[in-house]
Amino acid sequence: EAPLEDPEAPLDDVAPLDDVVSPELEAPLEDSAGGVSAVPEVGVVLSELHATSEHTRAVAANAAV
Repeated sequence: EAPLEDPEAPLDDVAPLDDVVSPELEAPLEDSAGGVSAVPEVGVVLSELHATSEHTRAVAANAAV
């Protein structure tokens, strides 16, 4: 079994969201008719996730002071 990540590791070790999300996930999805339909919900969720991670970093930085 692989060892668990160190929970005390600094936040700097966390990959930026842009490095985690592959271009395939950001590309529009093809629908069953062969056309392309954008999925705006995915972009909204990714934006909220990024904002949440930035907020978490700020809270952690303030707590460390």
